[in-house]
Amino acid sequence: MARLENEFAWSISRDKRLRACARQYWFQHYGMWHGWEDGAPQRTREAYVLSKLKGRAAWVGIRVHECIARSLQNLRRGQEVLPVDEILKIVRGEMRTDFANSRRRHYRAAPKKYVGLFEHEYDLPVPDVEWKRSAELADECLRNFYASETFARLRSLPKEAFVEVEEKRTHFTFEGVKVWASLDCAVREADATIIYDWKTGDAGENHSVQLTCYALYGSQAWSLPPDKMRLVEYNLRGGQPREYGITPKEIESVQAYIRGSIADMRALLEESARNTPRPEDAFATTDDDRTCRRCNYLKICPRGGQILPAMRAPPAHDTV
Repeated sequence: MARLENEFAWSISRDKRLRACARQYWFQHYGMWHGWEDGAPQRTREAYVLSKLKGRAAWVGIRVHECIARSLQNLRRGQEVLPVDEILKIVRGEMRTDFANSRRRHYRAAPKKYVGLFEHEYDLPVPDVEWKRSAELADECLRNFYASETFARLRSLPKEAFVEVEEKRTHFTFEGVKVWASLDCAVREADATIIYDWKTGDAGENHSVQLTCYALYGSQAWSLPPDKMRLVEYNLRGGQPREYGITPKEIESVQAYIRGSIADMRALLEESARNTPRPEDAFATTDDDRTCRRCNYLKICPRGGQILPAMRAPPAHDTV
């Protein structure tokens, strides 16, 4: 089998990571590369294992998104959705399994198979009540979704109306660069295609860029003009759906933003055509301690010695 090559691409998360800390960006997109292979250098393997960690908030979001995707994929196949209480029971069971496997560090031997929680890897003192709140938040988000008018509307659509549901590895091309854009759900209604984006937390500062990227993806993938697409953000923690329109001016603005971000990323390459980065030390570490405390790579970063002592405590033995 041919060795997987590290192809240059752009995404919202990649841009956010570079702006937060260039060294974190290096670890995520270069330092961990090929760490999954037998015989990988120890530090490369460690970076790969750490790259798979999930904090509690991200863990909740992933489990909620996966659950909703399963339900919508069933609707897309013309199958009925399970009762809500049964759905919640399944998700709670998945989270308990994730928690137990993570606490036992199973992810260290098989990072792609087992969930690894950031709080366990760094032995953070998380009280039982906080773990329980994470599980309760997943319940709350799912109950809100299945009781919503949005779900009722999706449930009423014929299966042919579903265009995409959490498709893997979707992208569009911008000026020769692959741009990743993973949609939660897209359906056709009347004369428009509606793109849904589920949120279990804050939308974030670059949410308008993300939504516009979805529109750019739709323009290429479905040959649709922006005025034939509607973008709906739904905060599952109790917020109401918010609909956004995309104007030509917004598209031009986001395209300029992506162009500038790509230029910043390429400035850190020794050889752009082969996506070869400059040496690790050329990627500066942040001086923002808050960013460091959330970074998966803290234990192999030069700043770890300054930050870790204040974070570490004996492992918490908790239950979900």
